[in-house]
Amino acid sequence: MKKTAALFALLFLAACSHSYPQAPRQLTTDQAVYRLNSGDEVKVTVFDEPDMTGKYIVDSQGMLALPLVGKTPVSGQTEQQAAQGITAMLQKSGYLKHPKVSVETANMRPFYVMGEIEKGGQFPFRNGLTVYQAVAGAGGYTYRADRGDITIRRQTNKGAGAETRLSATEETPVLPGDVIEVGERYF
Repeated sequence: MKKTAALFALLFLAACSHSYPQAPRQLTTDQAVYRLNSGDEVKVTVFDEPDMTGKYIVDSQGMLALPLVGKTPVSGQTEQQAAQGITAMLQKSGYLKHPKVSVETANMRPFYVMGEIEKGGQFPFRNGLTVYQAVAGAGGYTYRADRGDITIRRQTNKGAGAETRLSATEETPVLPGDVIEVGERYF
């Protein structure tokens, strides 16, 4: 009995002294707003200009290649911000006097689930998705999953490859490109 208690105490102390990475930040409302990034397909509509209207894919540098104006940066922008930027570039080019542009996402990049879940991998995004639904789509939790240790790695608009780590719950909204990590419980 004493050996078991001593072993338990030793294991507890070892777990408490383990060096963990910096705690993830909490999700803010601004981070839940969808921002365009590489791999997204967007539909750009230039009103009364059918030759300029079409679907375009955001390239690896976060740019759209548009007729008349060339490469236009959209990475990290909302649909509205991208539309304003394209409008400004069209006005500056001199081809259109008063362009009216709208941008809407046609196909969003996938999200990923890994860690203590049954079937990790890449999954297609759909609007309104929560962490709970994403985990369910990945086959559910394993018996060792720590449902209180869920982290989302999310790309930021601070340049290519920049990301932030967010602490999440099962109700946290998932965005395209998110990487959901479910931690392992130790006891």
